[in-house]
Amino acid sequence: MVTTRFTDVALEAGEAFAESGRSVHTGLAQLRFLLTRIVHEQFPAGLSLVGDLVDELLQAFFLGFHLQSAHRLGTRLTTSYAEITPPPRSAQSRGVAAADKVLSIGTSSSGRLLIAADVEASKRLLAELHPGLEESHWTGVADSTGSTSGDGAQEQARRIAVITQALAYPPGIYERRNVFLELLAVQDGEAESSLVSVVSKVLHHDVLVRTLEVLFHTNGNRNEAARRLFVHRSTLDYRMNRISQLTGWDPANAPDLMLFRAGFAAIAVSRHRDRGLNIA
Repeated sequence: MVTTRFTDVALEAGEAFAESGRSVHTGLAQLRFLLTRIVHEQFPAGLSLVGDLVDELLQAFFLGFHLQSAHRLGTRLTTSYAEITPPPRSAQSRGVAAADKVLSIGTSSSGRLLIAADVEASKRLLAELHPGLEESHWTGVADSTGSTSGDGAQEQARRIAVITQALAYPPGIYERRNVFLELLAVQDGEAESSLVSVVSKVLHHDVLVRTLEVLFHTNGNRNEAARRLFVHRSTLDYRMNRISQLTGWDPANAPDLMLFRAGFAAIAVSRHRDRGLNIA
């Protein structure tokens, strides 16, 4: 396959460039310039059609560079993908070593990153390169070790960012274990459809939606939820009864409350898919 051959060549080029001792971004800049010229000369009317291929070649070069670097050190390369929402401004470089571990994917404002590190190290790198990230953005990080394309990991990182924001988590850097059940729900098309069908019955009731969000974050503790909502306990109970009447699920019941959480996640993923962001 032509695309596979190109990717293999880019991977080998990255491995060779690692021997130069220069920053990977120097090599990426040269490759990006060359590819841009070729695309403009050969595909003047179809730039968007080859954008994904260019992105794939840049990722392959980046991976090749770090595979060779890891080989020289006698270690195994681990990689992760990250999705930051809303997309941050340009990273503040805190040294070549940190910046060399991170590759921005797609447009400069996409908020998608490939990181030559495991999930925990990736979280530290993101905090270092984007000071204040954990106070203002929702970031999903997913392991992609063993994949040269990482489509599944990119998708998972994107879903983590979307779900944590939709469930009113505080801004921060999250991983799979933080939304494990919600991720499982949206990976099953039939389950997602069922969840959306039920939860959509309360979406037009802002007060009920906010009530559920607070119940999520208090683990169903009604006294604490009432305190955070600044309402009397009886008012909270009335709202919960109303939610039960509308949906058939009782938010006072722990398993049902978990279904509501999964449903809110499914709604968020569905909405992003409808906007053409390829979440599913």
